Amino acid sequence: MIRLLPFAFLLLAGCVGVSGERTLSVREIVENARTLDGQEVTVAGWLESCQPLSCGIFGSAEEVDSDFPYYLGIGRSAWFDSVARKHAPGQIVLRARFRDACISDPSTGIIAACADRSGTLEPLAVIK
Repeated sequence: MIRLLPFAFLLLAGCVGVSGERTLSVREIVENARTLDGQEVTVAGWLESCQPLSCGIFGSAEEVDSDFPYYLGIGRSAWFDSVARKHAPGQIVLRARFRDACISDPSTGIIAACADRSGTLEPLAVIK
């Protein structure tokens, strides 16, 4: 039985991170904000850069200079900022806890005014 223990760990390790949950776009999260509030989500989008007072993920690189982009703020996180410095600008897939707060919705014309690294997304892991 003891000899099988390492194999059991390998078998379980293969299951970690395997999820039926799909990766959402920034737009999908904005459009379903109330439903997703408080949940862990996987989101794909464009990370331009992170600054001490601002960091977020855009729907696409083209939206960075848009007057009203699909955008979600990423809360303050030393480890995430370290990753962002190495990989931004670029496409990113982020696992985060989502909070339905401080969200602009271009489809409705709602503009949220947020300050100092709104924690709409609390980063948990960078997948890509």
